[in-house]
Amino acid sequence: MRIIRDFVIRQKYKIILSVIISIVICFACYLMNNCPYPYWDSLDRYCWMEYIISNTLDEKFDRSDVFFINVSYDRDVVEYTYSNGTLKGTIDITNRKKLYEFLKIMEKTNVYKYLYLDIRFEKGIESPYDSALFTQIAKMRDISYASHSDLEKNDKAIPQKASVNDYFTTITSTNFTRYQFLQNGYISAPLRIFLSVDSVNNKPIINYGPFFFSGGKLCQNSPFMRIPEDFFKNHNYKGQQNYYDLGPVLLEMNEEEDWIFDTKDKIVIVGDFVNDLHDTYSGLQPGSYLVYLAYKELAEGKHLVSWLFVFFMFIVYVTMSLFVLNRKSLWSCLPFLKSLKNKFVLFVLDTIGYSAVLVLLSIVLYMCFKTTYNIFFPAVFFSIITTIISYNHKTT
Repeated sequence: MRIIRDFVIRQKYKIILSVIISIVICFACYLMNNCPYPYWDSLDRYCWMEYIISNTLDEKFDRSDVFFINVSYDRDVVEYTYSNGTLKGTIDITNRKKLYEFLKIMEKTNVYKYLYLDIRFEKGIESPYDSALFTQIAKMRDISYASHSDLEKNDKAIPQKASVNDYFTTITSTNFTRYQFLQNGYISAPLRIFLSVDSVNNKPIINYGPFFFSGGKLCQNSPFMRIPEDFFKNHNYKGQQNYYDLGPVLLEMNEEEDWIFDTKDKIVIVGDFVNDLHDTYSGLQPGSYLVYLAYKELAEGKHLVSWLFVFFMFIVYVTMSLFVLNRKSLWSCLPFLKSLKNKFVLFVLDTIGYSAVLVLLSIVLYMCFKTTYNIFFPAVFFSIITTIISYNHKTT
């Protein structure tokens, strides 16, 4: 205890500065997980870690609570008009007659938990079945359709049933990595499903300045999305089906009891699983599947801030800061390295630095707890501090 007390007294000001640095880094990392743009996301190591996990561990992602329906083969050609009413030409859309027939079945069986239509209903694109389709949507429970900020909705579409479903990329990073739950004040599709599935226990995400809360607990609004399993893995292998085609299969072959068996107490997601694919660190994945994964993040509480994890990282940052402020190498505390004389090995260790330690730490955390951790800001921050201290030491 005396050794610790003497160390605290001797390092008092550096400890205080280290605590301040660590608080700033923790806050900055929290802000990063509320930004929907993948400015700092490193995909390579997560891709390799998922590959290792999937090939060394018999880990199976549970999709038993969802039923995916594919409408990529249910197409119709309709006229497309400009906003001023002049005809632009024709365009193919999801067959709305078949959608209407499907929704009538869902209303009759009425055993689904939630029904999400990952289908665009764009202004200027109309079919003879629009009125019947949107009237049907309006009178059904627990149902919504996809809405996008860059598209105007069909005039007949019901705004109350719309769920915004956008994700963001940059010029240099076009991969899907993050999903924003609350988008410009609007409830996203995964969040709407989450709130509807268990309306008693699940609470909306509320925004207060830079902070987001879910059920009174601090949460992340745009966390890095883990993709635990390739959607197409084992599809059609030994009879396994990840999705079923609406028109060619379900509407043609299913009886009422089949619909009840397939959809009872399940989230039913209708989308295009052939053409609507997005680039991710796990390869091309259907957009509808990403919506489901974002819902699972919410349902499993992975969007909530773990204070145990924050405290652990805070201690790590304080420790690293003390090493930097005292101009000591992280490796100097290891007994078997203190007596090391090999200059090349010492050079390599010094070169590795704090970034590599943070990378290794992120790998361990991911492998053990499936927690994604972005190291960009901490690595940059420690590099800047190290450079400043080194420069000041040389000039004094």
